[in-house]
Amino acid sequence: MRTLKYILRWVFMNRERSVEKDKLEKNIDELRAVLNKICISAKSTKELEERLVVSERLDKLIVEYMNRERINI
Repeated sequence: MRTLKYILRWVFMNRERSVEKDKLEKNIDELRAVLNKICISAKSTKELEERLVVSERLDKLIVEYMNRERINI
């Protein structure tokens, strides 16, 4: 009985991690696309500042993704 609870908890936790990982991957891909568009069209100072903000956010998401991968290995 105790083993079944452990297995069910493990399955549930892994499912949650998978969903979180999928969300992170989706956010990273979306931000990457936005950053690419900004890089192509950025001419004004405001657009360059937006590029920096998006780039910093993308960096944070990638670090979060890598930390989760390291923990799950």
